[in-house]
Amino acid sequence: MNREIAGDVRFFLAAVLLGVTAALVYDLLRVWRRFHGQSLFAVSLQDFVYWFLLGLAGFRLMYCYNDGIVRAFTFFGMCLGTCVYEVTFGRFFVTYCLKML
Repeated sequence: MNREIAGDVRFFLAAVLLGVTAALVYDLLRVWRRFHGQSLFAVSLQDFVYWFLLGLAGFRLMYCYNDGIVRAFTFFGMCLGTCVYEVTFGRFFVTYCLKML
C-alpha cells in the first residue's frame, strides 16, 4: 500500500477513535450529572469545557497527523466513531453505570 494512502487510513482511524472517545467521555459526564445534582450554570460550564477540549483534541489530531489540513473525512470519521459507540456500547452505558452506583 502506498505510504500516503496508509497515512490517510491511519488518520481516518484516529478520527474514528476520537469520536468514540468523545462519546464515551460525554456519557461519563452524563452519569456524573445524574448521580450528582447539577445547576444550570454547572451544566453549561461542563459543556463548555467539554466542547473546548474536544475542539483542541480535533485540532491536535489534524495538526499532528495532517499538517493542519482540514479534510471532510476527519469529521466523517469522528461522526462515524460516535455513531458506532452509540449503537453498540453507548446504548447501555449510562443505564448500567447508574445502576452500579
